Amino acid sequence: MIFIKVESEKLVEFSIPENYENVISQDICDKKLERTIIYFDETNKNILIRSAIGNPVPLFWFWRDRKFVISDNLSRLVTELKESQKLSYGDIDEIALIESILFDCPLVDRTLFKEIKKTQMGEEFLFDLKNGYADKKWLWLPSIQSHNNSNDALIKKKAKELLVTLIDDIPPVDKEIVLPLTGGLDSRLLAALFKLKHDSKINAYTFQRGWSVETWCAKKL
Repeated sequence: MIFIKVESEKLVEFSIPENYENVISQDICDKKLERTIIYFDETNKNILIRSAIGNPVPLFWFWRDRKFVISDNLSRLVTELKESQKLSYGDIDEIALIESILFDCPLVDRTLFKEIKKTQMGEEFLFDLKNGYADKKWLWLPSIQSHNNSNDALIKKKAKELLVTLIDDIPPVDKEIVLPLTGGLDSRLLAALFKLKHDSKINAYTFQRGWSVETWCAKKL
């Protein structure tokens, strides 16, 4: 189990098992991102994490006051939180709980606990423990996600450009179309793209076994 704990800028515990060959504790340039890097810079009081793309290890972390903990074992992090402050229902991210019930893989860098986050493939984190801030950037994602995440207008513009290229790939038809709708994002996007490209009538259908949000969305569409 990977376990790193820093308290008041001092390294309390640093453990990476020897059999974790794809996880190293050195700040090196791995352009292929084949190994996850976890590096504690004692001089500058910061922790660097570069999450691998090939054979990634899931890493969870929390940073409360002057205590920073990271591990690949979520239950160990929960235990650490309990030691520093008793968990309550208020520690649960209610929105994340609802999303995890309704959708597939919605949490991205979150967990069901408000304070516990997780790394994603190809992400780099630099935790400045001395000054109390974290810097995050992508190391590999497609162009739409590699732009400055704070510039919403640029991201929306790039998304529209990509959607136009998708419309161009839809072949011409002169007959009515039958389109299954699940209510999910993929089928709704396909229906919208087709309607933008053609005037043909779309006959949509969906299956329902009891009430669900997705079938409700499909019917509304």
